Amino acid sequence: MIPKEPDITPTFLYNPSKDDFIYPYNGQDQFMPSREITTFPKFLADHLAKHLAQKLALEDGSKIHYEDRLARWLDKIYVKL
Repeated sequence: MIPKEPDITPTFLYNPSKDDFIYPYNGQDQFMPSREITTFPKFLADHLAKHLAQKLALEDGSKIHYEDRLARWLDKIYVKL
């Protein structure tokens, strides 16, 4: 089986947190400044968005079901052009 090529389509992410988000990927720290839009290849953007949304959902203190909070944060993180 031939390995699938990663999707490198430029994808824009917004960090809605008051804190910078740094997450290691493949031995290298990926940086998302607080309240700024950053561009990543889609395969990396999806990974970072998931981890940022999980962090925000756990910290927000909302009484909403976790999966709903996660979806709400992901909606805020992905920038729609």
